[in-house]
Amino acid sequence: MKKKIHQAKALIFIFCLLSTCLSLDAQVSTYVFTQQVGTYTAITGGTVLGTTANDDNNFNAQNIGFTFTYNGTAYTQLSVNTNGFIVMGATAVSSYSSLSSGTSNNVIAALGRDLQGQTGSELRIETTGSAPNRTCVVQWATYRKYSATGDNYNFQIRLSETTNQISVVYGTMTNGASSGTNQIGLRGAANTDYNNRKTTTNWSATVAGTANNSTCTLSSTVYPASGQTYTWSVPVCTGPPTIGAAQSSTSMACSGVNFTLSLASGILPSGLTFQWQSSPDGITWVDITGATSASLSTSQTAATYYHCNATCSAQTTTSSNVQVGLNSFLNCYCSSSASSALDEEIYNVTLGTLNNTSTCSTTGATGSVLNKYSDFSAVSAPQLVMG
Repeated sequence: MKKKIHQAKALIFIFCLLSTCLSLDAQVSTYVFTQQVGTYTAITGGTVLGTTANDDNNFNAQNIGFTFTYNGTAYTQLSVNTNGFIVMGATAVSSYSSLSSGTSNNVIAALGRDLQGQTGSELRIETTGSAPNRTCVVQWATYRKYSATGDNYNFQIRLSETTNQISVVYGTMTNGASSGTNQIGLRGAANTDYNNRKTTTNWSATVAGTANNSTCTLSSTVYPASGQTYTWSVPVCTGPPTIGAAQSSTSMACSGVNFTLSLASGILPSGLTFQWQSSPDGITWVDITGATSASLSTSQTAATYYHCNATCSAQTTTSSNVQVGLNSFLNCYCSSSASSALDEEIYNVTLGTLNNTSTCSTTGATGSVLNKYSDFSAVSAPQLVMG
Protein backbone atom coordinates (compact mmCIF):
# COMPACT_ATOMS: atom_id res chain seq x y z
CA MET A 1 0.00 0.00 0.00
CA LYS A 2 1.06 3.55 -0.50
CA LYS A 3 2.27 5.51 2.48
CA LYS A 4 1.93 9.24 2.77
CA ILE A 5 3.91 10.78 5.62
CA HIS A 6 3.96 14.53 6.11
CA GLN A 7 5.65 15.36 9.37
CA ALA A 8 7.80 18.25 10.35
CA LYS A 9 10.79 17.51 12.60
CA ALA A 10 9.13 19.24 15.53
CA LEU A 11 6.10 16.93 15.28
CA ILE A 12 8.29 13.81 15.17
CA PHE A 13 10.01 14.93 18.35
CA ILE A 14 6.64 15.50 20.07
CA PHE A 15 5.47 12.02 19.02
CA CYS A 16 8.65 10.57 20.53
CA LEU A 17 8.01 12.32 23.82
CA LEU A 18 4.46 11.06 23.94
CA SER A 19 5.78 7.54 23.32
CA THR A 20 8.42 7.85 26.12
CA CYS A 21 11.26 7.68 23.61
CA LEU A 22 12.84 10.28 25.27
CA SER A 23 43.86 3.47 23.05
CA LEU A 24 47.19 2.68 24.33
CA ASP A 25 47.39 -0.77 22.73
CA ALA A 26 46.82 -3.82 24.89
CA GLN A 27 49.83 -6.13 25.23
CA VAL A 28 49.73 -9.74 26.45
CA SER A 29 53.52 -9.49 26.58
CA THR A 30 53.09 -7.60 29.89
CA TYR A 31 51.32 -10.52 31.62
CA VAL A 32 53.31 -11.98 34.51
CA PHE A 33 54.32 -15.65 34.13
CA THR A 34 54.88 -18.22 36.89
CA GLN A 35 55.46 -21.99 36.77
CA GLN A 36 54.97 -24.54 39.51
CA VAL A 37 53.88 -28.14 40.05
CA GLY A 38 50.41 -28.56 41.53
CA THR A 39 47.58 -31.04 41.09
CA TYR A 40 45.78 -31.99 37.89
CA THR A 41 42.05 -32.31 38.57
CA ALA A 42 40.08 -33.71 35.65
CA ILE A 43 36.58 -32.38 34.95
CA THR A 44 33.70 -34.73 34.20
CA GLY A 45 30.73 -32.35 33.78
CA GLY A 46 29.87 -29.56 31.42
CA THR A 47 29.68 -30.15 27.67
CA VAL A 48 31.51 -32.71 25.56
CA LEU A 49 32.74 -30.98 22.41
CA GLY A 50 34.86 -33.57 20.66
CA THR A 51 35.50 -37.29 20.74
CA THR A 52 37.67 -39.90 19.05
CA ALA A 53 37.23 -38.64 15.48
CA ASN A 54 38.52 -35.10 16.17
CA ASP A 55 41.02 -33.70 13.71
CA ASP A 56 41.39 -29.93 13.04
CA ASN A 57 37.88 -29.30 14.38
CA ASN A 58 36.64 -25.94 15.68
CA PHE A 59 34.00 -25.62 18.39
CA ASN A 60 33.02 -21.99 18.14
CA ALA A 61 31.14 -19.62 20.46
CA GLN A 62 31.25 -21.64 23.68
CA ASN A 63 29.90 -19.79 26.71
CA ILE A 64 32.54 -19.04 29.35
CA GLY A 65 29.93 -18.72 32.09
CA PHE A 66 31.13 -15.28 33.23
CA THR A 67 32.84 -12.22 31.81
CA PHE A 68 36.56 -12.79 31.30
CA THR A 69 38.89 -9.95 30.33
CA TYR A 70 41.75 -10.93 28.04
CA ASN A 71 44.14 -8.51 26.37
CA GLY A 72 42.02 -5.59 27.61
CA THR A 73 38.76 -6.86 26.11
CA ALA A 74 35.85 -8.44 28.00
CA TYR A 75 34.59 -11.76 26.59
CA THR A 76 31.67 -14.03 27.43
CA GLN A 77 32.50 -16.66 24.79
CA LEU A 78 35.53 -18.57 23.56
CA SER A 79 36.21 -20.97 20.71
CA VAL A 80 38.12 -24.25 20.95
CA ASN A 81 40.33 -25.95 18.38
CA THR A 82 41.44 -29.56 18.70
CA ASN A 83 45.04 -28.53 17.99
CA GLY A 84 45.60 -27.55 21.62
CA PHE A 85 44.43 -23.95 21.74
CA ILE A 86 41.47 -21.67 22.35
CA VAL A 87 40.56 -18.30 20.84
CA MET A 88 38.74 -15.62 22.80
CA GLY A 89 35.47 -14.75 21.07
CA ALA A 90 33.08 -16.46 18.70
CA THR A 91 35.36 -17.88 16.00
CA ALA A 92 38.56 -19.93 15.77
CA VAL A 93 40.49 -20.84 12.62
CA SER A 94 42.37 -24.14 12.74
CA SER A 95 46.16 -23.92 12.81
CA TYR A 96 49.16 -26.07 13.73
CA SER A 97 51.13 -22.98 14.86
CA SER A 98 48.48 -20.79 16.44
CA LEU A 99 50.83 -18.37 18.20
CA SER A 100 53.02 -17.55 15.22
CA SER A 101 51.42 -18.12 11.82
CA GLY A 102 47.77 -18.89 12.56
CA THR A 103 45.19 -16.35 11.42
CA SER A 104 43.29 -16.16 14.73
CA ASN A 105 44.31 -13.53 17.28
CA ASN A 106 43.82 -13.48 21.07
CA VAL A 107 44.92 -17.09 21.38
CA ILE A 108 45.81 -19.20 24.42
CA ALA A 109 47.80 -22.32 23.50
CA ALA A 110 48.43 -25.21 25.89
CA LEU A 111 49.88 -27.65 23.34
CA GLY A 112 49.77 -25.93 19.98
CA ARG A 113 50.53 -28.40 17.17
CA ASP A 114 48.74 -30.89 14.90
CA LEU A 115 46.75 -32.97 17.38
CA GLN A 116 44.19 -35.67 16.77
CA GLY A 117 41.65 -37.71 18.72
CA GLN A 118 42.02 -41.45 19.17
CA THR A 119 40.25 -44.26 21.02
CA GLY A 120 39.14 -42.87 24.37
CA SER A 121 39.69 -39.22 23.42
CA GLU A 122 37.39 -36.48 24.68
CA LEU A 123 37.36 -32.68 24.46
CA ARG A 124 35.23 -31.03 27.15
CA ILE A 125 34.34 -27.58 28.57
CA GLU A 126 32.91 -26.89 32.02
CA THR A 127 32.53 -23.88 34.30
CA THR A 128 32.96 -24.75 37.97
CA GLY A 129 32.61 -22.89 41.27
CA SER A 130 30.36 -19.99 42.20
CA ALA A 131 30.50 -16.25 41.51
CA PRO A 132 32.73 -14.33 41.77
CA ASN A 133 35.30 -17.13 41.80
CA ARG A 134 34.25 -19.40 38.93
CA THR A 135 36.67 -21.18 36.63
CA CYS A 136 36.09 -22.08 33.00
CA VAL A 137 38.01 -25.26 32.13
CA VAL A 138 38.70 -26.59 28.62
CA GLN A 139 40.11 -30.12 28.79
CA TRP A 140 41.78 -32.38 26.24
CA ALA A 141 41.83 -36.04 27.32
CA THR A 142 43.78 -38.86 25.63
CA TYR A 143 44.88 -36.86 22.56
CA ARG A 144 47.89 -37.60 20.38
CA LYS A 145 50.04 -36.13 17.63
CA TYR A 146 48.53 -36.64 14.19
CA SER A 147 48.78 -40.35 13.20
CA ALA A 148 51.16 -41.06 16.12
CA THR A 149 51.06 -44.20 18.23
CA GLY A 150 51.79 -44.44 21.94
CA ASP A 151 50.77 -40.85 22.77
CA ASN A 152 48.36 -40.04 25.60
CA TYR A 153 48.10 -36.29 26.21
CA ASN A 154 45.90 -34.84 28.97
CA PHE A 155 45.87 -31.11 29.67
CA GLN A 156 43.63 -28.14 30.48
CA ILE A 157 43.31 -24.40 29.91
CA ARG A 158 41.71 -22.72 32.93
CA LEU A 159 40.28 -19.15 33.01
CA SER A 160 39.61 -17.61 36.43
CA GLU A 161 36.80 -15.17 37.11
CA THR A 162 37.57 -11.76 38.70
CA THR A 163 41.37 -12.15 38.58
CA ASN A 164 41.36 -12.86 34.81
CA GLN A 165 44.18 -15.31 35.44
CA ILE A 166 45.08 -17.92 32.81
CA SER A 167 46.47 -21.33 33.75
CA VAL A 168 47.62 -24.27 31.66
CA VAL A 169 47.69 -27.50 33.66
CA TYR A 170 49.11 -30.82 32.43
CA GLY A 171 47.95 -34.26 33.53
CA THR A 172 49.45 -37.53 32.38
CA MET A 173 51.57 -36.74 29.31
CA THR A 174 52.79 -39.97 27.73
CA ASN A 175 54.73 -39.58 24.49
CA GLY A 176 55.36 -42.36 22.00
CA ALA A 177 58.51 -42.97 20.03
CA SER A 178 58.31 -39.82 17.93
CA SER A 179 59.18 -36.50 19.60
CA GLY A 180 57.74 -33.15 18.59
CA THR A 181 57.66 -29.44 19.37
CA ASN A 182 54.71 -27.47 20.69
CA GLN A 183 53.75 -23.81 20.94
CA ILE A 184 52.70 -22.82 24.46
CA GLY A 185 51.61 -19.37 25.63
CA LEU A 186 49.58 -16.30 24.73
CA ARG A 187 49.01 -14.29 21.57
CA GLY A 188 47.49 -10.84 21.55
CA ALA A 189 45.78 -8.79 18.85
CA ALA A 190 48.59 -9.70 16.42
CA ASN A 191 51.32 -12.33 16.28
CA THR A 192 53.87 -9.64 17.16
CA ASP A 193 52.40 -9.51 20.68
CA TYR A 194 53.17 -12.80 22.41
CA ASN A 195 54.08 -14.27 25.81
CA ASN A 196 55.27 -17.81 25.25
CA ARG A 197 57.62 -20.44 26.64
CA LYS A 198 60.48 -22.56 25.35
CA THR A 199 62.53 -25.55 26.48
CA THR A 200 64.33 -28.52 24.98
CA THR A 201 65.10 -30.28 28.26
CA ASN A 202 62.91 -29.40 31.25
CA TRP A 203 59.21 -28.43 31.38
CA SER A 204 59.53 -27.30 35.01
CA ALA A 205 62.17 -24.72 34.08
CA THR A 206 60.97 -23.20 30.83
CA VAL A 207 62.21 -19.76 29.78
CA ALA A 208 60.48 -16.93 27.96
CA GLY A 209 60.24 -17.41 24.22
CA THR A 210 62.50 -15.22 22.11
CA ALA A 211 60.23 -15.32 19.04
CA ASN A 212 56.57 -15.97 18.41
CA ASN A 213 57.43 -19.44 17.10
CA SER A 214 59.45 -20.58 20.14
CA THR A 215 58.50 -24.10 21.24
CA CYS A 216 58.75 -26.71 23.97
CA THR A 217 60.07 -30.15 23.05
CA LEU A 218 57.91 -33.14 23.98
CA SER A 219 59.46 -36.61 23.85
CA SER A 220 59.55 -39.88 25.79
CA THR A 221 62.13 -38.34 28.14
CA VAL A 222 61.21 -34.63 28.07
CA TYR A 223 57.65 -33.98 29.18
CA PRO A 224 55.72 -32.11 31.89
CA ALA A 225 55.03 -33.85 35.20
CA SER A 226 51.39 -34.38 36.13
CA GLY A 227 50.24 -31.17 37.79
CA GLN A 228 52.79 -28.96 35.98
CA THR A 229 51.09 -25.57 35.86
CA TYR A 230 51.88 -22.46 33.85
CA THR A 231 50.10 -19.28 34.93
CA TRP A 232 49.78 -15.88 33.29
CA SER A 233 48.43 -13.01 35.43
CA VAL A 234 47.54 -9.41 34.72
CA PRO A 235 50.38 -7.26 36.12
CA VAL A 236 49.87 -5.73 39.58
CA CYS A 237 50.32 -1.98 40.04
CA THR A 238 53.25 -0.92 42.25
CA GLY A 239 53.29 2.86 42.08
CA PRO A 240 51.70 5.81 40.29
CA PRO A 241 49.54 4.12 37.65
CA THR A 242 50.04 4.68 33.95
CA ILE A 243 46.67 4.95 32.25
CA GLY A 244 45.46 5.94 28.83
CA ALA A 245 43.34 8.86 27.74
CA ALA A 246 39.68 9.07 28.65
CA GLN A 247 37.52 8.29 25.64
CA SER A 248 33.83 8.24 24.84
CA SER A 249 31.79 6.01 22.57
CA THR A 250 30.29 9.19 21.10
CA SER A 251 31.39 12.80 20.80
CA MET A 252 27.79 14.07 20.71
CA ALA A 253 25.13 12.52 22.95
CA CYS A 254 21.36 12.84 23.03
CA SER A 255 19.81 14.01 26.28
CA GLY A 256 19.16 11.07 28.60
CA VAL A 257 20.65 8.49 26.22
CA ASN A 258 23.46 6.32 27.60
CA PHE A 259 26.98 6.29 26.18
CA THR A 260 30.19 4.64 27.41
CA LEU A 261 33.30 6.23 28.88
CA SER A 262 36.51 4.19 29.07
CA LEU A 263 40.28 4.43 29.27
CA ALA A 264 42.34 3.88 26.14
CA SER A 265 44.70 1.49 27.97
CA GLY A 266 43.90 -2.07 26.97
CA ILE A 267 45.45 -3.93 29.93
CA LEU A 268 45.24 -2.21 33.32
CA PRO A 269 47.21 -3.62 36.27
CA SER A 270 45.27 -5.27 39.07
CA GLY A 271 45.09 -3.36 42.36
CA LEU A 272 43.89 -0.12 40.78
CA THR A 273 40.85 1.79 42.05
CA PHE A 274 38.93 4.19 39.82
CA GLN A 275 36.75 7.27 40.21
CA TRP A 276 35.16 9.04 37.25
CA GLN A 277 34.47 12.76 37.59
CA SER A 278 32.42 15.25 35.57
CA SER A 279 32.63 18.98 35.02
CA PRO A 280 30.48 21.55 33.19
CA ASP A 281 33.52 23.66 32.28
CA GLY A 282 36.61 21.45 32.57
CA ILE A 283 37.66 23.34 35.72
CA THR A 284 35.38 22.38 38.59
CA TRP A 285 35.10 18.62 39.04
CA VAL A 286 32.79 16.40 41.09
CA ASP A 287 32.75 12.63 41.62
CA ILE A 288 30.12 10.66 39.71
CA THR A 289 28.34 8.48 42.26
CA GLY A 290 29.05 4.78 41.78
CA ALA A 291 31.46 5.39 38.87
CA THR A 292 34.32 3.30 40.27
CA SER A 293 35.23 1.01 37.36
CA ALA A 294 37.58 1.45 34.42
CA SER A 295 34.56 2.09 32.19
CA LEU A 296 31.26 3.86 32.77
CA SER A 297 27.86 3.85 31.10
CA THR A 298 26.22 7.21 31.72
CA SER A 299 23.99 9.90 30.23
CA GLN A 300 23.77 13.67 30.38
CA THR A 301 21.41 16.59 29.82
CA ALA A 302 24.09 19.17 28.97
CA ALA A 303 27.53 19.15 27.33
CA THR A 304 29.96 17.79 29.91
CA TYR A 305 33.65 17.09 30.45
CA TYR A 306 34.81 13.79 31.96
CA HIS A 307 38.01 12.25 33.30
CA CYS A 308 39.04 9.32 35.49
CA ASN A 309 41.26 9.20 38.57
CA ALA A 310 43.18 5.92 38.94
CA THR A 311 44.82 5.18 42.29
CA CYS A 312 47.45 2.62 43.32
CA SER A 313 49.17 2.55 46.71
CA ALA A 314 47.66 5.96 47.60
CA GLN A 315 49.14 7.51 44.45
CA THR A 316 46.69 8.89 41.89
CA THR A 317 46.96 9.59 38.18
CA THR A 318 44.30 11.59 36.37
CA SER A 319 43.48 10.79 32.77
CA SER A 320 43.11 13.40 30.08
CA ASN A 321 39.71 15.06 29.74
CA VAL A 322 37.13 14.14 27.17
CA GLN A 323 34.19 16.39 26.32
CA VAL A 324 30.87 14.97 25.20
CA GLY A 325 28.64 17.51 23.48
CA LEU A 326 24.85 17.55 23.49
CA ASN A 327 22.94 16.95 20.29
CA SER A 328 20.01 19.10 19.26
CA PHE A 329 16.72 17.27 19.72
CA LEU A 330 16.42 17.37 15.91
CA ASN A 331 19.17 14.73 15.80
CA CYS A 332 17.68 12.59 18.56
CA TYR A 333 14.60 10.94 17.08
CA CYS A 334 13.39 7.79 18.74
CA SER A 335 13.71 4.47 16.97
CA SER A 336 10.51 3.07 15.53
CA SER A 337 8.98 0.17 17.39
CA ALA A 338 6.42 -0.55 14.64
CA SER A 339 5.71 -4.26 14.24
CA SER A 340 3.20 -4.25 11.36
CA ALA A 341 3.86 -4.03 7.63
CA LEU A 342 0.46 -2.36 7.07
CA ASP A 343 0.28 1.40 6.66
CA GLU A 344 -2.07 4.31 6.87
CA GLU A 345 -1.88 7.48 4.79
CA ILE A 346 -1.32 10.75 6.65
CA TYR A 347 -2.83 13.63 4.68
CA ASN A 348 -2.53 16.43 7.22
CA VAL A 349 -0.37 17.48 10.15
CA THR A 350 -1.50 20.37 12.34
CA LEU A 351 0.54 21.61 15.30
CA GLY A 352 0.08 25.16 16.55
CA THR A 353 0.52 27.41 13.51
CA LEU A 354 1.82 24.49 11.41
CA ASN A 355 -0.79 23.12 8.99
CA ASN A 356 0.43 20.89 6.13
CA THR A 357 -1.98 19.17 3.79
CA SER A 358 -1.14 17.00 0.78
CA THR A 359 -2.38 14.00 -1.17
CA CYS A 360 -0.78 10.96 -2.77
CA SER A 361 -0.50 12.89 -6.04
CA THR A 362 1.36 15.87 -4.57
CA THR A 363 4.75 16.24 -2.94
CA GLY A 364 6.46 18.66 -0.63
CA ALA A 365 9.91 20.19 -1.01
CA THR A 366 13.09 18.72 -2.52
CA GLY A 367 13.62 15.21 -1.21
CA SER A 368 9.97 14.19 -1.52
CA VAL A 369 9.07 11.00 -3.38
CA LEU A 370 5.72 10.89 -5.18
CA ASN A 371 3.30 8.30 -3.79
CA LYS A 372 5.64 7.61 -0.84
CA TYR A 373 6.38 10.58 1.35
CA SER A 374 6.72 14.36 1.37
CA ASP A 375 9.61 16.20 2.96
CA PHE A 376 8.50 19.25 4.96
CA SER A 377 11.64 19.46 7.11
CA ALA A 378 12.43 22.91 5.73
CA VAL A 379 9.23 24.30 7.23
CA SER A 380 9.91 26.27 10.39
CA ALA A 381 8.70 24.58 13.56
CA PRO A 382 5.99 26.46 15.47
CA GLN A 383 6.65 28.02 18.85
CA LEU A 384 5.06 25.93 21.59
CA VAL A 385 4.27 27.23 25.04
CA MET A 386 3.87 24.87 28.00
CA GLY A 387 0.52 25.33 29.64
